[in-house]
Amino acid sequence: MPLTLHYFGVPGRAEAARLLLTLGGVKYVDKRFTFAEWPSIKPGMPFHQAPVLELQDGRMLAQTAAIDRYCAAITGVLPSDPLVLADIDQAYFFLEEVVQPLPPVMALEQSPGATAEEKSKAYEELLQPDGPFKQRLGLLDKWLVSELVRVVYVCCIHSPALPVQQLQQADDLLHIPSVVVAVDGQLV
Repeated sequence: MPLTLHYFGVPGRAEAARLLLTLGGVKYVDKRFTFAEWPSIKPGMPFHQAPVLELQDGRMLAQTAAIDRYCAAITGVLPSDPLVLADIDQAYFFLEEVVQPLPPVMALEQSPGATAEEKSKAYEELLQPDGPFKQRLGLLDKWLVSELVRVVYVCCIHSPALPVQQLQQADDLLHIPSVVVAVDGQLV
């Protein structure tokens, strides 16, 4: 039985694992489900959250960071040098903070009662030059440049909540050289 990655039909928190497994040549099943299906799937997931990586022996590995680290280990990209690993971990966990402003915008996008004007305003606020999203991306970029850490970051931007067209207009995101942008598992 191959690995099975369980997640919604969007890149989101499963995209780094998908990319690691794909680029590492690891065969896996990409089991995607809809938001409408989630309530019936949720009780069978550890911590009632997704993503979940189902291992060959049937065990369920939860939490994005644990899944990503496991995928990095089995694909051979996890560094053996503890200091390099610590540098990667601190950037990885800071990146978690970078994306904190996204869930409210994503929730609004999924809300059937939200108007186009409300959604547009949420995107505008998210991408403000002095907003937390931009500020955190800037801090991450400065840290990467100052520390000269060779780490690849995957910014998963293609989802119903964050249309690529809107982000392509946000020069401040796409012109940060340390960020690798992926669209549905394809590097762009």
